[in-house]
Amino acid sequence: MDDATPYAGAVDHYTSAARRDWVKRAWEEPALHRHLDAALRRARALGLPADVAVLDLGCGTGVGLDLLRGTAAVAAGDVRVARYTGLDLDADLLAVARDRLAGPEGPPPGVGAVALVRGDLADPPGVGPHDVLLSSGVPLSHLPPDALGPALTRVVTRAVPPGRTALLVVDVLGRWSLEWTSRWDRTRWAYRMSFFATDAAAEAAEMTTWDGEELERTVRTAVAAAGREVLDATRVDRSLAVGRHTSTGEYTPGLPRLRDLVDALAAGGGGDPAALRIAVPLPPAPPAVAAAHARLAVAWNTRLDAAGPAPDAAARRALAEDLRAVEAAQEPEGLGIGHSLTLFAVVGGGA
Repeated sequence: MDDATPYAGAVDHYTSAARRDWVKRAWEEPALHRHLDAALRRARALGLPADVAVLDLGCGTGVGLDLLRGTAAVAAGDVRVARYTGLDLDADLLAVARDRLAGPEGPPPGVGAVALVRGDLADPPGVGPHDVLLSSGVPLSHLPPDALGPALTRVVTRAVPPGRTALLVVDVLGRWSLEWTSRWDRTRWAYRMSFFATDAAAEAAEMTTWDGEELERTVRTAVAAAGREVLDATRVDRSLAVGRHTSTGEYTPGLPRLRDLVDALAAGGGGDPAALRIAVPLPPAPPAVAAAHARLAVAWNTRLDAAGPAPDAAARRALAEDLRAVEAAQEPEGLGIGHSLTLFAVVGGGA
């Protein structure tokens, strides 16, 4: 393994101040906290210990640990992070994570110990038993479709001893996102992380998008191949209408810059709310996916119509919150219609 960073522009992207806009802070992160908290509590009911060792798959700068610490279960002490191991192939991202999480001041509050390991998600190194196998920020979409299952089988075999209960969190790009309708006819394509001015020159990386049912079948098959079983599985979608590439318009012709417009609303500004209407034609898709997008568009546009042409600043901020609620109502469908698709699986069994 050489020392070159595998993803050009990755550090610039993940450390950009522009990355944590209002949608990220007030919309996406709270949703992740909520869904991850619910998954931790389901796993606890099925045998997950209160003191957990966390393996962060594709940890990047260690944001997954921040998300975990932001859940109500961890904040209240119902779940405690006894040990955190971050795994990533990118040496530069690991260096940022090391400065953030394992510097002279020691681990973050409430975290027992931190270890950072360089390794490939396609063949994760053995790092010992862990209780939460976490991914966030869609790192597993870097793997080709036929590589995800074997990689998960390896990590479950190595990290979840027989008889141990663990929570597996698989985070990938959604196949049917409104952001890339021009790519619905394929599952793997060159995806550019060119969301902000600071990383506009970032190179494209081949990424895989996933349908919800397809992802769940893959995960269940992988866990079974490891000699374990899925005790509970839940899928959720995230950022159904305001994913990052709504700011670029790169992959869906005619789509309004919805994320930028919602950020402006949240600040009490922006133009006519009607500019946020979802009215782009959609390519062929499975009936459940087409119906879900239709429900989203109707609910979203109905709320915009009720806002009128020029609400005051307070009304604009309220509208941004209401649009967040419109999305949240459909997150549990887990069809793969958002920017990301996350599967929470409680894994156990084995002899």
